[in-house]
Amino acid sequence: MCRRSEENGTFILSSAQGIFTGNAKGALKLVGETFSFRVASSFVLGADSHNSVHSIREFAARRGAQVHYIPSIPTGGFDPLVAKDVLQSNSPVSPSTPSLFALTGQSNISNTKNPFSILYSTSSLGYHTLMDAAALAPTSVISLTETPVDAMAVSFYKMFGYPTGVGAFIAKESFLAKLARPWFAGGIVNVVQVPGTLVTRATTPHEQFEDGIINHLTLSAVTDGLRFLSTYLPFIPLRLSCLMHFLTSSVAEIRHDTDGTPVIKILSKLPSRRLRSIGEQSDTGSTVSFVILS
Repeated sequence: MCRRSEENGTFILSSAQGIFTGNAKGALKLVGETFSFRVASSFVLGADSHNSVHSIREFAARRGAQVHYIPSIPTGGFDPLVAKDVLQSNSPVSPSTPSLFALTGQSNISNTKNPFSILYSTSSLGYHTLMDAAALAPTSVISLTETPVDAMAVSFYKMFGYPTGVGAFIAKESFLAKLARPWFAGGIVNVVQVPGTLVTRATTPHEQFEDGIINHLTLSAVTDGLRFLSTYLPFIPLRLSCLMHFLTSSVAEIRHDTDGTPVIKILSKLPSRRLRSIGEQSDTGSTVSFVILS
């Protein structure tokens, strides 16, 4: 139903499955409840992550896994060398102790983009990899063929504004085969023995992992939205760079009329340079977090 093996301008997929969820949060929760954490497993994540990524630690801890954080640097995100040390120190002892690394593609608060290069290290150490791409996907092409990530979570309304209540869990088939849902309901099973213990689960991934009946009336908007976004995606980073430069330079000039001190303090990381041509990518996102100073 959701299988894709072509380039649509936004996601480049190969041997991957798309499973509709309510949003990125629903996709991340799906990983938490189905990943086979156990004693001696590790769940590693950055401190600068979305709450929904942090919540996976609840599933991990209840099954005896160890949770390890990669500390943030002052500007948000993490130092790749520190991240590699944390990952190396807590790497899986064997394939029988599955471990998970969750990467935040772009922070909602600090505006930092974490380097994809860290994924090569995690894969070689034996981790399964999950990317929270909710904030990154609206302005970036993400390739699962070139990036060694097993799965990622997105929200479509964050990408093109509509529809709300529809996201996706996009995962490689090899990763889906390792997930096991701890419960069942209507559409995710074919046969249930009552009374008894026999359960025959659905065989296709979208039937195994989707929660009930999705909102079919909104799915045509997803197709149109992806088509629209893929058309303009090469131009979006340049446009956002111009807007970021205008906004941040403008607010820097706002001063209190009494003593001339700044009115606004920007908290999020700002781009290291202004983009000048189509096709360039910024080293940060385009979110501005700030406080108003008295």
